[in-house]
Amino acid sequence: MKARTIITLLVTGIVIGAVAAYFLINQGTAESAHLPSAAEGTFGAVTEQLDPGGDLYLYWNTSGLVTFAEKVMDGIQSTLENQPADGTTREKNLKWFHLVRRMVGETGLYRAKAMGVSSRSLEDGLHRTRMVLYRDPGNTTDLIWNLHASSPHDMPELDFLPRETVLAQFGDFKPRAFWDWLQAQAEKSDIQEFKKSVSMLEPLLKTRGIDILPILDGFSGSAGLVVTMDKERRIAIPMGKKSMEIPAPALALVLGVQDYRLFDLLAANLPGDKGDKAAAVRRIQLPAPPSPLFSSPAITCNGSYMIFASSGELADYLMSGKGGLRESSEFRNLARGIPARGNGFRFISPRLGEVIRGIQKTALDNPELKEKDRKTMKTFMNLLPLDLSMYGVLEHDATGFRYTLNHRLGIHHMVILPAVMAAGIAAAVAIPTMVKKMEMNRRAATLARMRSLSMQIAAHIAAHGSPPQSIEAVQDGWGNPIIYRRGTDTVDYSLASGGADGRFEGWEQRGAYNGNDPANNSLDLILMNGKLVYGPAK
Repeated sequence: MKARTIITLLVTGIVIGAVAAYFLINQGTAESAHLPSAAEGTFGAVTEQLDPGGDLYLYWNTSGLVTFAEKVMDGIQSTLENQPADGTTREKNLKWFHLVRRMVGETGLYRAKAMGVSSRSLEDGLHRTRMVLYRDPGNTTDLIWNLHASSPHDMPELDFLPRETVLAQFGDFKPRAFWDWLQAQAEKSDIQEFKKSVSMLEPLLKTRGIDILPILDGFSGSAGLVVTMDKERRIAIPMGKKSMEIPAPALALVLGVQDYRLFDLLAANLPGDKGDKAAAVRRIQLPAPPSPLFSSPAITCNGSYMIFASSGELADYLMSGKGGLRESSEFRNLARGIPARGNGFRFISPRLGEVIRGIQKTALDNPELKEKDRKTMKTFMNLLPLDLSMYGVLEHDATGFRYTLNHRLGIHHMVILPAVMAAGIAAAVAIPTMVKKMEMNRRAATLARMRSLSMQIAAHIAAHGSPPQSIEAVQDGWGNPIIYRRGTDTVDYSLASGGADGRFEGWEQRGAYNGNDPANNSLDLILMNGKLVYGPAK
């Protein structure tokens, strides 16, 4: 690994590692026990935004963490200055270290002066949590404080989300701010390799027909993800020999834009039906992949929003602006007391958790699942809260960030929320993957047994001049008997399996299919004279 890669990883890791180390090293010291007074500014500025008297109330002055992180970086620099290397290598490594250290500093992380968290119970099992990240008021060119608008604003995306929405997350999106910050970092750098690489990005993209600056300027400042589940339409998820029906999911990536520039660039380079180029709502109907999740993928744009959707129906509904979610009792209940204006929001419907738990339960009930895998799945399931529903709004202004969240998670879940969400969702994703792998293993085992039988039949033909009249019963990977047919010619024979459902559709089938698609689990397998004539493509 190159030295500059190691340096980058070391310095970046400081931001995370210093938090844990700071608490461990300073636990019980006078500095960590010091409670700031309102006169210091940050204590009052943070705590006035929190709810007292609840299950959780935390204030943390982060200045000690910043000091500690700087000391650690000084230690790394001293190590690099004294490394056993020639002068040129040492100087080069130090230059990369200074670059990464400056870039970390100019992200704006060190401007954070204090943090605060509170959580209290409301009625009906609802909890309200507030989180505050405070910085010194004033303008700054640092990265994280410029990726959002300077103050809370209306969030019109809430108005076009359908009632079927089970997950939505939107926020301010200013890619030009990141581009300008990166260019500024390159200009300040005395590492020619880094400076040249960054400066070459724009001309390189132009050689490929991409004028990046107008495209970046064409974003209006918002981006988000929408996932819906249509209870009127259902799709089957294969679960071994059985399947489970769930509401048909659809997803969309939504970008706020000011023109059709990015859409026109994609239209010129992507396959599919482009529709009317002069229409107010322009559309690219993309070829559908072999997956029920992408029934009719499309890209649409009306000059204000561009939508990448797995379903053309969802794209059209979002473009229509009909909405529905905001008026639902489900949303209104979660949105009580949450700011109406902000710089981003997150919504999770209780229906999402219900579907995830249904998938998990069906998979656990599979009698073919190994006990070890069943125990692992149960462990993941126990980490996932029963009700994932939540609605929260992020606000940003000259003093930092505030996040107000209504949810039904217990305080213990809130403390480990990132790990809980990751583990629980990973379990929901992993279960269908494990089932898919089991089906692929069954198919592979079936083909192996059929080929072994073919070798035995070929040996019989070599010894007796013709195939056997019958063969000993052998089961395929799904527990069904492998079918044998003796041909009319003295050396012809065929073997077949009916797949996961055990229903054989006939000897005339020919060709190859996608063995990775769960929808094809029940398709047959046919070998003729030892050769696969119908089965999964290699």
